[in-house]
Amino acid sequence: MGIPPRTSAPPGRLSDKHAIGMALIIVGLIIGSAIIMIWIGLRFLVGSRQGEASGKDGAGQGFTIQTPAGSLEVQGDVNRARLGLPIYPGGVQVKTSGSATINLQLPNDQTLRVWTAKYETPDSLEQVSKFYGQQLQQEGVRHQAPNREGKTVYEIKQGDEDRIVALETHGDLTWIQLARVVRGATGPN
Repeated sequence: MGIPPRTSAPPGRLSDKHAIGMALIIVGLIIGSAIIMIWIGLRFLVGSRQGEASGKDGAGQGFTIQTPAGSLEVQGDVNRARLGLPIYPGGVQVKTSGSATINLQLPNDQTLRVWTAKYETPDSLEQVSKFYGQQLQQEGVRHQAPNREGKTVYEIKQGDEDRIVALETHGDLTWIQLARVVRGATGPN
């Protein structure tokens, strides 16, 4: 019994191995081209933004981007009343990150408004969680006990509005992240 002869691809035809390699190269070129086009598009959008930063030390910075498909306005601060959530007594607002007002205007007068703020306190996570549990008990809150990362979340969903309180321990501090999201054709500014 002999060893059967090896068959090779007929002249002019690629073997399966080479065909797969060529297909991977083509897919890579397509993905690379798509990434470059997205990057160029984002650079164009960022380059066409209107408005300029104001304030000092980053406070009050903002910008507006106008496009035919709508507009995006971002402010680096937030009005406490617009959050629609209680502020923990003694909580200190973290000004360097975590606070913003975002207004996205889409076609057909659809809007998305987001207010976020971040606070910190030396009080324990349990104390802060007890405060928010009591403050939000009448709001129809969905409470999520601490997860693996130690984050406790309170969610309030009412129609086109969501309000979220996320609590977590960070070193000796408790971080309090507040957010309010309003969707739809109408809503507060």
